[in-house]
Amino acid sequence: MSTLPARLFAMTPDAFWRWGRALLAAALGFGLLLVALLAWKAPTLAPFFTGALIALPGVVYLFKRPTLNLYVALAGFVLISGYGEGVQIVEVLYGLYFLSVLGYWFASRLFFYRDGLVRDPEDAALLFFMLYAGASAVWAVAFGAKVGTIVGEGLVLVMLTFYFPVKAACTRSPRATAIVLGIICWFALFVSIRNVIDYRTGLSSATKLYQIATGRVALNEVLLMMPALGLLTFLLYARRWRSRITLLGLFLFVFIGLILTQSRGYWAAFLFGGLALFIFTDRRRKAHSLLLMTGGLAVVFLIGLVLFEDFITVIGGGVIERFASLGTAITADVSLINRFYESLAVWERIKVNPILGYGMGTPYHYFNLTVDATRDWAFVHNGFVGLWYKFGLVGLGLMLYVWGRSIWNGVRLFRCREAPRVLRLAGLTAAVCLIAEVLVANTSNPFLIADATLMIALWASLASGGLAYTQRLGAGA
Repeated sequence: MSTLPARLFAMTPDAFWRWGRALLAAALGFGLLLVALLAWKAPTLAPFFTGALIALPGVVYLFKRPTLNLYVALAGFVLISGYGEGVQIVEVLYGLYFLSVLGYWFASRLFFYRDGLVRDPEDAALLFFMLYAGASAVWAVAFGAKVGTIVGEGLVLVMLTFYFPVKAACTRSPRATAIVLGIICWFALFVSIRNVIDYRTGLSSATKLYQIATGRVALNEVLLMMPALGLLTFLLYARRWRSRITLLGLFLFVFIGLILTQSRGYWAAFLFGGLALFIFTDRRRKAHSLLLMTGGLAVVFLIGLVLFEDFITVIGGGVIERFASLGTAITADVSLINRFYESLAVWERIKVNPILGYGMGTPYHYFNLTVDATRDWAFVHNGFVGLWYKFGLVGLGLMLYVWGRSIWNGVRLFRCREAPRVLRLAGLTAAVCLIAEVLVANTSNPFLIADATLMIALWASLASGGLAYTQRLGAGA
């Protein structure tokens, strides 16, 4: 009998799961009482909680399988990929779910399996960055940051912690790398379909010609730009015709979605990533990439002719005009110029406190050209300036190290002839996508946008995890 307390409170996976089942049973009982109360007091909310209770057995099933749980949490990100007014119930439920997945993984990793988080220098740098960013909330309040803004920015940065469980899975097996690549492709397909539907809806409600010419769906551009580069990479190295046809179709569909965003920054980033891909590949595939780019544009035009038969001339003219304005955007685009003024205002504050930084959510003020008024807010469009402002040279240096190291890991993995083919191409794709993001991060802060933050974490983990698997395989041999 004396061993019973020790067995109950032992820090082991079995004990942890026993306590987990007890807590889930208690949560189920509490939930039933809550549903009954809602049915009485607020019947319109009862279905949401009823659905959550129905899903509870599925949640139990997933938490008993941590790797599958991780994949489901990643794939479910599309549920919050859109932007709506206010806080949606789906966003709350998914937020609770993915935080639970991460919390469970870190708790089991640290306290029950006694397995460390740090295996490579980039792991240590990212972990220290996350701890430093969390600590910065303390002095951010002193600099005028609001708690709500700190929490909002913190929830975005939490996406970076997906790096650790994804890398752990990829270190164990190339199959995990293939699954994560499939999830990234799922992101792109979901966003492409949704954006095309929204675009057609916008066209049907347009009443003036310029609304058709300038129509766009500027949403989740990074979930289109990076997968498009990835599909192009895998297409260049595809060996079978069936694979080539499938990858070509997927690439064209995602590429159309990217074009419809009419986001010049992400267009330029795609071209920049394409240039990096051109440099890394051999001579034969350089010719193939040029052929794919030119032929792809022709096919995109034909598909556009089918999908938007009545508007293709106007739409095409608008896209061409938008693309041609890339060269004059620095001097003619008020929105872009305004971001330069924004960076200058932030730079003045950085010079006062360059080492420590001002912390998450700290606002600054400057004269905003787009609204013609002085504005106080915490969002900084330039990702690198924003990192320096919020987290000082400490945070900026750490994140640049993780970013640069991840690119180098991807290149090393691609050049490793002993690595499985899927890992080599994943490494090349990771390097290309992270290089492309360097360009667009100057005008669209990836560390304040959840989808971009998640993509950086995923590509970094694929490169580092794939390289770790290959090195372990070599050591075992």
